[in-house]
Amino acid sequence: MKKNLEIEKGKKIAKLSLWSVTILTLIKLIVGFFSGSIGLIADGINSFTDILANLTSYLGLKISEKKANKNFPYGFYKSENVATLIISFFIFFAGYKLFTLSYNKLFSNYVPEITILILIIPIISIAYSFIISKYQIKIGKEINSNSLIAKGIDSRNDILATGVVLFGMFCTYLNIKYIEIIAGILVSLFIFRTGYVCIKTAIHPLLDGSADKKLIDKVEKIILKEKCKIKVLRIRSSGLFYHGEATILVDSKLTIKKAHDIANNIEKQIKKDVSEIKDFIIHIEPK
Repeated sequence: MKKNLEIEKGKKIAKLSLWSVTILTLIKLIVGFFSGSIGLIADGINSFTDILANLTSYLGLKISEKKANKNFPYGFYKSENVATLIISFFIFFAGYKLFTLSYNKLFSNYVPEITILILIIPIISIAYSFIISKYQIKIGKEINSNSLIAKGIDSRNDILATGVVLFGMFCTYLNIKYIEIIAGILVSLFIFRTGYVCIKTAIHPLLDGSADKKLIDKVEKIILKEKCKIKVLRIRSSGLFYHGEATILVDSKLTIKKAHDIANNIEKQIKKDVSEIKDFIIHIEPK
């Protein structure tokens, strides 16, 4: 029940981010197109990559709810990571298109119409990115969603990207040439960075990367309370959750039942105290 509530919380913030970013992106692209502002178009494309990331997070969390079956005994938790990896290539492509668009503007008669009203749009975007990034990172840490945390970090980085765009647009407003075009090129680099973060976030769990040291230490303390030695301890990430196993050394004089009780107690305590762990198996060996 708790796992489902965590997934629902993640879906809720991902859905909220998706709709709000979509509206903001449409405004940027429409106004950017009619005003001719390459900076606003660049920021709109950057926000479009945010839509892809938010959509990935939401769909991944939704697929994660599917129950494990015979073909997928560990569940579908890595679906979020697979979707993130796929979408990262689209993000790289968006960055490439923006880079070429901005670069070509350097050699054209580029004269956008920037007004005070248009300058308000990136200011609103900066305020939004600040608020939503804090919320995404907070919820992402609560439910152990790597993609949601990465999305929150990306939203925070959007503040800098939009700030660059705002500066470029303001320079254009003051009739200072080329600064806004350079801002567009810089934003394309931000987009490339977003793609890199998405790939990095997805690959670690897909390659059965280990859990962080803090989580491993927490599990280790629980095992050692039973006064046994740890021979092997492995915990691998899988979407929102983790799967773990350990081989412990117990007194060879113990009965099979006593040894089994120790293993059973450890497994129950780990699942109780470490909510991020979905499954944990104990193997017993005599000292």
